[in-house]
Amino acid sequence: METLSSRLESLTAGKYCSHKSWGFGKVREVDSDTNQMIIDFQTKKGHAMQLDYAVESLNSHPDDHILALRLDKLSALKAQAETDPVAVVKNCIRSMGTLATAEGIQGVLSPSVISDAAWKKWWESAKRAMKKDGLVIISTKKAEPLRIIEVPVDEPAKALLAFRDAVGSKAVLLAASTFMKNWEEMKGETEEILLKLQETMSKTPASQLSTLLEMAIVREQILKLAGKAIDQGSHSLTSLIPRDARGLGNVLDQLGISKQEPIIATLQRLLPEGWPRLLSQVLPKANARTAEAIASTFVEAGRAEEVHNAIDRLIRERNVTSDFLYWFGKNRPKDLEDLINPMLFMAILSVLERDMMGETKKGTKLYELLLNDKTFVGGMLRNSPMEDVRDVTRATMLSPVFKELDKRSFLGTLVKMFPEVQSMIIGEKSTEETSLVVSWESLERRKKELEEVVVRKIPENSKEIGIARSYGDLRENHEFKAAKEMQAVLMRRKSELESMLIRARGTDFKGVDSSIVNIGTKVVLKDVDTGEVLNYTILGAWDSEPTQGIVSYLTPLAKSILNKKAGSKVEISTDEGTKRFVTIEKIESYK
Repeated sequence: METLSSRLESLTAGKYCSHKSWGFGKVREVDSDTNQMIIDFQTKKGHAMQLDYAVESLNSHPDDHILALRLDKLSALKAQAETDPVAVVKNCIRSMGTLATAEGIQGVLSPSVISDAAWKKWWESAKRAMKKDGLVIISTKKAEPLRIIEVPVDEPAKALLAFRDAVGSKAVLLAASTFMKNWEEMKGETEEILLKLQETMSKTPASQLSTLLEMAIVREQILKLAGKAIDQGSHSLTSLIPRDARGLGNVLDQLGISKQEPIIATLQRLLPEGWPRLLSQVLPKANARTAEAIASTFVEAGRAEEVHNAIDRLIRERNVTSDFLYWFGKNRPKDLEDLINPMLFMAILSVLERDMMGETKKGTKLYELLLNDKTFVGGMLRNSPMEDVRDVTRATMLSPVFKELDKRSFLGTLVKMFPEVQSMIIGEKSTEETSLVVSWESLERRKKELEEVVVRKIPENSKEIGIARSYGDLRENHEFKAAKEMQAVLMRRKSELESMLIRARGTDFKGVDSSIVNIGTKVVLKDVDTGEVLNYTILGAWDSEPTQGIVSYLTPLAKSILNKKAGSKVEISTDEGTKRFVTIEKIESYK
């Protein structure tokens, strides 16, 4: 029978232990005279325990336990984590037992050994090293602990273990792909793999159609490898592929090119006459990846002219996505080079403006392409009539899409390519760059007007355009044309308001120098000829109440008397264009 003294041998001073409530600790002292053991727990230093209770409730741990190293040899442990992460993980597995899950190991090592910020990168690196080592098994199930084995498992065996452990469609897909890479060594397990794929597909809801299609593709690839016939049942591509443009487009947009190709190839077999029309209907809302796959399909089928005409029509109607235009501008397919023209530029501006009004900003890549790719811009305008170039320049100046500095840069690029447009740009800028002094009240009114345009009027107009577009043929669609014209008006007003607000400098007109006529002063004038007394208040750029004598400092009358002192004789100009001589009788502050 084990005695108290023999049990105490593993709990002498300097040894490590743990308690279910107080955690990990180190024995500081064992005093047989007082029958006490003093332990420094991490959360409770100098804790005293009766010896018999200590023996019953404490677990002793070796000096190389991961928590012991973390407690007393932290620097060495950090260094080992950098140079030999596999050894650190193995120590965690030996020390923690069933608690050595990925999450449990992170709890022990982070943040004291590996910082929180560095953990993800370190763990991915450690997993690659463990895979190379071959003696650590990481389960695909998060709740299962990592295991150390005696003999490395070969890749096919690992793939089979991973497949058997896989839970959920994504994990099964990944494992099945690994199975195909090791086909020669694992082909004897084909039936097991196919059965699990089929069972997983049966459990996957129809709402996850893209995942179902991925599994159907993998399943058919395995059947081909095994030399088996491809059935046309409920788990086949033939049964799962959508036959409507919206459903097909949604699915294709979620898949990579390697998965799009077999879907489109199957669709061509299913609809030998109808696939061109269906894919053309997908194009307007397609992302870059899908657009490229569809365009390539038409070209490879010897139908390049059809896709050319379809894309030309979509660009003219501006019925495309920013992602599609990014792909088109980035790749500039050779068969579609003639569509790189001013009409494309106008479509890009229109789509970017439309995306600005959406809840999420989708056109960032397209915006950057337009700004930074000079060959793209040059390609759109090269050999174009000067009138088209002027239209592009004018549209750029009025567009709300560009940030102010970006707009200046882009216009500079246009001037380098076409010096003829410099005069129209300079003429526009000269009227815009002066700052405006405005009252806080008028500033708030302008802000509310901009909010009304952006939040209510433009979205309502976008709905009207969508409804009008649904009526059909846009060439004879008067509702569509009217809505598009209103869109131009609203966008122009939005741009004007934003430009004015950028230049505006709000003030309450307090502390104004009233020794001269200034913005924010009241002025009493006397007509030299008639003796009529005139009272005016000179306020901000957007303040004008003529019936109350309030005038903007930008009016001809205000400009005539600004900076003049009391007693001065001045010729004033009225808004009606008449002239009269007055003397400045009195100047006082508005507030």
